[in-house]
Amino acid sequence: SKNNLSGMKEIAAYVRRSEDTTLKMIRVEGLPASKILGVWVSSKDLLDAWIRDKARGGPKSRQAEKSPVKPQRRAVNA
Repeated sequence: SKNNLSGMKEIAAYVRRSEDTTLKMIRVEGLPASKILGVWVSSKDLLDAWIRDKARGGPKSRQAEKSPVKPQRRAVNA
């Protein structure tokens, strides 16, 4: 369908970045794309939603989502 993007070249063109930068965005920042049978795939809808979320200050990286910072316990003075 017109919504689906197939191949790194198409995905990179859609997000207006180089293929190298797009791959880094997938790995580091969580850009929604998957490699299926050796071909990178994504959808315009997923990419648009991800870009809107980032513009609103959404999660900075996948690592941040997987490992939230736990609040430090404060010692109570007796």
